[in-house]
This record gives sequence, structure tokens and C-alpha cells, in this order.
Amino acid sequence: MLKRIFAIIILILFCLLVVNLTIFHYAVELSSMIYFIIVVFWLLFNLASRRKNRINPEDFLDFEVGYGKEKRNFSIPTKNFIGELTQNVTDNIISEDDLLKNAIENPKKKKKKKN
Repeated sequence: MLKRIFAIIILILFCLLVVNLTIFHYAVELSSMIYFIIVVFWLLFNLASRRKNRINPEDFLDFEVGYGKEKRNFSIPTKNFIGELTQNVTDNIISEDDLLKNAIENPKKKKKKKN
């Protein structure tokens, strides 16, 4: 919260400085130097923060998920990745005819309801 208040105060002072340079012309040389110093500091700190917060494609994991008849792609940061759940792969696929024959040969008994 303190940083936000400080930033608002700096912004107001910067606006007043620009108004002074454009309208009032009071101490133009001093105001110009202050304006120049503020711009240089902003450029330096902005470039430093951009380097610090640069996004590397290597920091993300790409995923593909089936969605209806399509597939959707998305990426998540590596630091947020815990694990991936996948379905079990079965090699022994049973045809519908075999399932029906098995169901007819081995019917399940219904449980009697207790009154």
C-alpha cells in the first residue's frame, strides 16, 4: 500500500512538472533537468524490470486436450506444473459381439428386494 501511495505522489508531482514546463515556465532550466532525470531513471528501471520479468518459452509446458471432436492446445508455467493425469492404455479390446456372447452366457443374478 505504501508503494502505491508513493507512486501516486510521484505521478502527481510529475504531472505538475509537465504543467510547469508547458504553461507557467517557472524555473525552466531546473524543471527541464528534473524532467530529464526522471525520464532517465524511468527508462533504466523499466528496462531492468523487463529483463527480470522476461518470459522464456522454455518456462512453459505445452499440452493438448481432446475437446469434443477437436483438440485444444494450452500452455502452463513450469513452476505451476505438479503432474499429468493420463488414461490407462488397454491392448486387449473386446468386440461388441464378444461382449454380447459373454453377457448371454454369464448373466448376473438380480438381488431380491427385502420387504
